Amino acid sequence: MAAFKSQLRELTEAHKQEAFDKACKEADFTEGRLVRITEEYYPTALEFIRTNFLVQEPIEKALGVPWNDEVRDFWLSMYKCNVSIMLLADDGDVIAIRTSRFLTYDEVPDDDAIQTPTLRLLEVFCHRGEAKADFFGHFGAKECIHFFGLGTNDKYRHHHLATRMLNASVAFAKHFGIDPIYIKGEGSNIYSKLVYEHSGFELLHEEMFDDFVVDGVKPIQNTGENKSLRFYGLKISSKQ
Repeated sequence: MAAFKSQLRELTEAHKQEAFDKACKEADFTEGRLVRITEEYYPTALEFIRTNFLVQEPIEKALGVPWNDEVRDFWLSMYKCNVSIMLLADDGDVIAIRTSRFLTYDEVPDDDAIQTPTLRLLEVFCHRGEAKADFFGHFGAKECIHFFGLGTNDKYRHHHLATRMLNASVAFAKHFGIDPIYIKGEGSNIYSKLVYEHSGFELLHEEMFDDFVVDGVKPIQNTGENKSLRFYGLKISSKQ
């Protein structure tokens, strides 16, 4: 049997930039400048994840995921796909970030290889939910764009940035010209869930934090009103 050949991973940097430029023309961001996260922006993106996302996202916060070399490399591996986007203020301050990566159906995670205990717990929990959501089986897809992490700066709350960043990322994917293209994503707080659901994503599965028990302990606690991780999927056409 021939090995699966990913169309997404074969996209050139020129093709990605062309798709991004088209998406930017459709976006409406008066707060700042939208950029594609390429190598020059990796340090800025990683610093925002360290100082903002890790301390606000319900699961990372509850588990106390630290910032160390392994966690840094974990996030850097996402950005190396060069399809994440970031909104920058005139002074260079990060307003919002939408992390995205490519994912194929035959990628098998090795959670046991993760050395940071809380990161390992995070991945085990997410992968349990992913198995139940069965994104690739549900859509009959072999590859997708994975919307992995969204963060917004506290100074720019209540500007509907989450929705607008999601829409810009969907438009970016659409302009790759691959038809159809599939997008998967997760929402761990009530606001991100509403954004996915109001943007036409299909809810595939909901994994409750309280159902996650390891060695008799429920490690994801004190998450306030956020009680679960929801898994979503979307199929779009570049011809629409």
